[in-house]
Amino acid sequence: MARLASRLAVVGAGRMAEAICGGMMKGALLEPAALHIYDTNRGRVELFQQRWPGANTHESSSSAVAGADVVLLAVKPQQMASALALVRSTISPSALVVSIAAGCPISMFTEALPKVPAIVRSMPNTPAMIGQGMTVWAATDGCSERQREQAKLLLGCFGDEMFVDDERYLDMATALVGSGPAYVYLLIEAWVDTGVHMGFPRDVSERLVLQTVQGSTSLLEQSDKHVAALRNDITSPGGTTAAAIYSADQGGFRTTVADAIWAAYRRSLELGGKDSNVGPGRSRK
Repeated sequence: MARLASRLAVVGAGRMAEAICGGMMKGALLEPAALHIYDTNRGRVELFQQRWPGANTHESSSSAVAGADVVLLAVKPQQMASALALVRSTISPSALVVSIAAGCPISMFTEALPKVPAIVRSMPNTPAMIGQGMTVWAATDGCSERQREQAKLLLGCFGDEMFVDDERYLDMATALVGSGPAYVYLLIEAWVDTGVHMGFPRDVSERLVLQTVQGSTSLLEQSDKHVAALRNDITSPGGTTAAAIYSADQGGFRTTVADAIWAAYRRSLELGGKDSNVGPGRSRK
């Protein structure tokens, strides 16, 4: 398999960057010697070097990106503007720049790096840490076919990836994909706690719930039925499931879920300095 890059710079050595690098190494897409890492937290940098002996560490982000053909920007959204200012003078105009920061629009990168035409904005999620991530990404017109292939390899090495041709879908994906695991964990937490409240030992309740979630997801993936049809299959008239769904609807379960996702979408827009006056209950003027 062809190497993803001859020199890949990582600015921000957090857990998501670690998952991405792990996917590249596991897929033999990158040699440790081609990896160049910078983070203000030296402990994280040392962890990368320990995990992949031969990887290069740097005292500055400008040094890390110098000469790199692919640059992964994995800093927090609030730190992105300052991070871009620090790498602007040394980043190669021919480099592919990939961001995984929520809410940071492509315009932020094109304005801060006017000589770098190849920009990719992406939104991964935390299951990437076990190679089961879902990443949505968009690219500038300045990306060559080779660079788009590089982006596809990079973002697909730790799970599934999906390219979208309209950047506005990235803020939606942030709400649906990036924040998505938290919704699942919140539901599972409440589900397991209720089992404990009923009288199950916690480990038993957790095992029952996790297998139910995994099995239900697998059935949905393998079935040609709509999700509502699968739900209806186990909703017998006057039965326990019908009673549960009635109670959930009385409590506004579906609306609460939808409102939560809309709230995440609006916050993503706000992080990017965009108009967040969207969604149910919002007026457009």
